[in-house]
Amino acid sequence: MRTWWLFLSLWTSTVLAETECRSVHFGMVDWSDLRSTTAVASELLNELGYRPRQTELDENDIYARLASGELDVFMGLWLPSSQEQIDSYLSRGQITLLAKNIPEARYTMAVPDYVYEAGVRSIEDIGPYREKFAGRLHGLEQGNSANDYLKGLVSKNQYRLGGFDVIELPERLMLRQVNRYHKDQQWVAFLAWEPHPMNQTYQVRYLSGGEDFFGKDMGLSSVHTITRSSFSSECANAAKLLSQIQLPAEQVASIMDMMINQFVPADRAARHWMFTHPHLVTEWLDGVAMADGSAINLEQLLASMELRIGN
Repeated sequence: MRTWWLFLSLWTSTVLAETECRSVHFGMVDWSDLRSTTAVASELLNELGYRPRQTELDENDIYARLASGELDVFMGLWLPSSQEQIDSYLSRGQITLLAKNIPEARYTMAVPDYVYEAGVRSIEDIGPYREKFAGRLHGLEQGNSANDYLKGLVSKNQYRLGGFDVIELPERLMLRQVNRYHKDQQWVAFLAWEPHPMNQTYQVRYLSGGEDFFGKDMGLSSVHTITRSSFSSECANAAKLLSQIQLPAEQVASIMDMMINQFVPADRAARHWMFTHPHLVTEWLDGVAMADGSAINLEQLLASMELRIGN
């Protein structure tokens, strides 16, 4: 009798775990690069029989909810700039660093080319031109770690930035401000990153300095997929797929361009991109099965990514 109950308990636990793994819960911040990579992962998971969903939160809330198990995955950990935010969770084993999904990226302060050519080559060069910059540094959404870093520079008057205001706005609103300044050839200093179409739109030039936060070589970065600590053991198949999704920065930028400049919804932009890049999708699916454990019909899956009226 006791053996029977033990067997039933193990069987029930396995069934529950498999059922729970059919749903993959992503954390989301309103960053277009993150919307692109998460859309790619979500559309693939959907084709494999999973039920991906997204919850939009600020960055710090996402880390806390991954640690508590309320979220499964976040594909937007930028390193080294978010290292301090994530270190305690990693050291306690509450969050797992799964893989790099954008191996070569960039994130730091930047200016348009006409400001760069006028002599602003480093964060240190901003302070002496306070009037030209109207005493403003344009950051991202509230709670963003880079905003806090910039505020620290201001409060310590580092690089002669004392008295500057850090303007905190979501990506889309911040870039509207940059667009207005750029159109009038006014001076503006703002947080910028690759991949993003803004690099071509505004002829973005990245500034040196701030290596203690943004890293060396003008913010050379990588973007990582992280998960709750037990995700890989409980959802091995989904975790394998997510660990293998890796995109060159220029490919992420092309998905973002469809979203931002051609107004294509993220899911459709991701599907179109995958349909036109079957070799990468094939690499990502190596060793991965359908959610029910059956083999993937690769030809059928790739064909399903083609956009048609009604899908």
